[in-house]
Parts: sequence; structure tokens; C-alpha cells
Amino acid sequence: MNLWRDSYLTREEVVPLLEAGFRWSVTYCVGSDLSPIRGRGPTLPAGVLERIPRRAAKRKLQRGNGGKVYFRAEVRQRDSENFLELVEDL
Repeated sequence: MNLWRDSYLTREEVVPLLEAGFRWSVTYCVGSDLSPIRGRGPTLPAGVLERIPRRAAKRKLQRGNGGKVYFRAEVRQRDSENFLELVEDL
């Protein structure tokens, strides 16, 4: 079962967006005591960027091999501006 949607971005694709000053939103999994966080630019909360899958992990997820909790990254639109949505799941 493919665990990777075509709209998901790899860490290599996310870094340039953050460096360009993209707005972002981080949402933690259900049951976490951490509140959603919003910001702009490369200053993500600790541990988030490291848990966005790299290209190699993307291939594993496409084959259905999960096993870890990752952040999925997608470009969304809010208030007519694009932003990066980072959601802890997979």
C-alpha cells in the first residue's frame, strides 16, 4: 500500500521553500500535548525538518514500508497565499 501521495514533498524540496521565506504551519499527531505552530522562513520547531522524509525514505513509503512517524509536507493555500503544511503522521 502506497503511503506517499503525489502532493507530498521531500526534505530536499522543503528546504528551498523555507529558505525563500515560505509561511509554514506545523500540526502534531493526535494525542500530542504540543499545540499547532505557525511561522515563516527556515526556523521550524526542533526536530521537524529532520523528520520530513528524504528521497530514499519516499521510495520506501511508496512501497508501503512505513514504521516511523514522519511529518508530511504539502504546499497549501490560505488567505490567497501559499504556505507549507507540515503534519505529523504517516
